[in-house]
Amino acid sequence: MRPWIPALVWLCATLLPAASFGTSDELAPQRALYKEARQALRAGDGPRFRALQQRLRDYPLYPYLVFAELMDRLAQASPDEVQAFIRRHRDTPLAGRARRAWLRTLMEQGRWRTFLKAYQGERDTALACYALRARIRAGRLDGVARRTRALYLVGHSQPKACDRLFTWWEHRGGLTPELIWRRIALAMAEGQTGLARHLAAKLDPQARAQVRLWLRVHRDPEQGLDDARLAEDSERNRRIVIHGIRRLAQRDIEAGRSRWKALSGHYRFTPEQRDALARHLALLGAYRGHPQAQRWLDGLPKTAVNTRVRLWQARTALREGRWGRLIQAIQDLDAGARGREMWRYWLARALEQTGQTARAHELYRELAGLRDYYGFLAADRIDAPYAIASDALVADRDRVRALMRRPGIARAHELYRLGELAQARVEWNRVLHTLKGEALKRAAVLAHDWGWHANAIRTAALTGHSDDLDLRFPTPYREQVQKTARIDRLTPALIYGIIRRESVFDPAARSPSGALGLMQLMPATARDLSRRLGLSRPRERDLLDHRLNMRLGGAYLREMLERFDHNPVLAAAAYNAGPARVRDWLAQGRALEADVWIDTLPYHETRRYVRAVMAFTTVYEWRLGLPVTRLRERMAPVQARLAHSHEAPDLLVVQAEDLDHRLQGVGGK
Repeated sequence: MRPWIPALVWLCATLLPAASFGTSDELAPQRALYKEARQALRAGDGPRFRALQQRLRDYPLYPYLVFAELMDRLAQASPDEVQAFIRRHRDTPLAGRARRAWLRTLMEQGRWRTFLKAYQGERDTALACYALRARIRAGRLDGVARRTRALYLVGHSQPKACDRLFTWWEHRGGLTPELIWRRIALAMAEGQTGLARHLAAKLDPQARAQVRLWLRVHRDPEQGLDDARLAEDSERNRRIVIHGIRRLAQRDIEAGRSRWKALSGHYRFTPEQRDALARHLALLGAYRGHPQAQRWLDGLPKTAVNTRVRLWQARTALREGRWGRLIQAIQDLDAGARGREMWRYWLARALEQTGQTARAHELYRELAGLRDYYGFLAADRIDAPYAIASDALVADRDRVRALMRRPGIARAHELYRLGELAQARVEWNRVLHTLKGEALKRAAVLAHDWGWHANAIRTAALTGHSDDLDLRFPTPYREQVQKTARIDRLTPALIYGIIRRESVFDPAARSPSGALGLMQLMPATARDLSRRLGLSRPRERDLLDHRLNMRLGGAYLREMLERFDHNPVLAAAAYNAGPARVRDWLAQGRALEADVWIDTLPYHETRRYVRAVMAFTTVYEWRLGLPVTRLRERMAPVQARLAHSHEAPDLLVVQAEDLDHRLQGVGGK
């Protein structure tokens, strides 16, 4: 059995602050015994484990000891014992974990009847396949073929647990060449060429040749689309041609459009296929900032126009400075989109640019009352003060502490203190589902008091109350922020703004792409930075140390600033999307005002990211007691060609003695 608490978790535990909600840490002795018990179990010292377990019967994590011991001998446990554990602890996440682990054990042991009795439709593809196999063995075939077909028709590989199920289905005649083709099409749409090649092995030689042709077009669309075998107007060839044109346009939008114009009349494409491809090509042009993008979007047939097209009609008009066209494009949006702060702001800007000043200022005044990116931008347009003020989420601290009496909250706290952040979140989220109104607010404050800022911020977001700035914009790691700011000549507010957006102050944060820690560093980037800074080559777990993570993250942020003319807008975009993409975006356009450049970026995530960093940096200046820099000063115009200056403007330079003084007072209103 793998160790239940890996070394990485113990590293994270050393980074977590002690509880700070006004009471002594009464559970510290039991927490120490709990660690000893875990170590004894891993060491195979049963008597020592049982003795410690007995002393911890009243400890919140006692069920976790029972669970760990059960998992250690699950293969020998009786169904009655496992079921009894699941019933006894059904109010904890352990019940589901135990059931899933037991089901896997039953699969491995071939205990199909017991498996079927225990299976409850868990969301696990491997378990679903085993459940269908168990039903086949039991002769309960109703619906099995239909569900197997649904599991098969996906564009990615399924777990090996499904292989025998698919073989059974195939032998019963369920798998047809047409279904294989449908799955190949799904795989090609997801770029899973290896799966497509594997599936083709079950087709006849002629069909396999068609798949090879499709793969050739995928690799080299420019040459592949000229292949004589595509001359026949068949449904499969039409799919291949569409795929090739999309691939070609991705590399060269002009070439893709030209090829579509040449080929569209040679095949009987369905109206839906024509609309989808025409829309894709027009949107791709908009993403790339092509000078003809507005004409392409406006030239789409009505049947091809959807919400995304309308949004990019507006963005393209904005990028080109066609203010009258922008007003019309915003009016064409649905009511929900028109009501969003972004489009209210841009409507005001367009009205102002077209001489409709009174209406524009009315909209600016409405927006300037908001404490966010567009509120700050609107305030700048009319020289209004920023609406930054804090209002505590909860005043009654006794009722906050009372939440600790809930078993799930107590377990979450202990898991948090032990560094078991993933399990702590699971426990916490189970409790959140039972809380409403004031209780939810108290939970957010409690997590904040623990120093669990990521969870406090996420919980506060559920309350709809966004004015507790102490909670929503905390200032932990102050010493390291100060040190990083000095070394890399950054303002602490900018560092905090990046961390707030990247990890929400979770030192163990790990993104789907593998970015790690507070400032979400990719391991390869961290290794390169460490080499250039003369530091030891970091392991992945080293990047979860907030000191190293911030040291490297600050250096990378400084590098982005120097690379992009010390423009924090471009540096933030590069931090999120990478410097190569930012260079590409700059090469595609002309000089633009920063707010225009941000809201016409092709990546939704990067647009949101840069807006957040700009707004968060402003709020953190206020939180730190530093002079608040208005966005119009922070967001310099974006130039298509950069001067690559190496001097940082004043707004990024830290005055160390002033910083020392101001950081001491952080936390007040």
